[in-house]
Amino acid sequence: MAKSAPHPAVRLVRSRALLHLDRYVRQWYQTVMSALYVSDETGRRTGVLLSIEDYQRLLEDLEDLAAIAERRDEPTVSREDLIAELKRNGLLPA
Repeated sequence: MAKSAPHPAVRLVRSRALLHLDRYVRQWYQTVMSALYVSDETGRRTGVLLSIEDYQRLLEDLEDLAAIAERRDEPTVSREDLIAELKRNGLLPA
């Protein structure tokens, strides 16, 4: 049986999710690379200094990860159900 191509809305959602993930990874990397480490007299890292902006971004990320963890056991939605819901909500033409 031939595999059908995903609906354009599904491709759009997927591509936006990948763009968001890519942006998230870049932001995380920039935050880590811009951190200033506090070291003790032996050179062992004992703390981190972050800008308020980076700190708030990390808190938001933690909240997002907590929400994802809470929803981990929720049932998935089939492609057909997703398309039907998008149509019902007027996000796709009927």
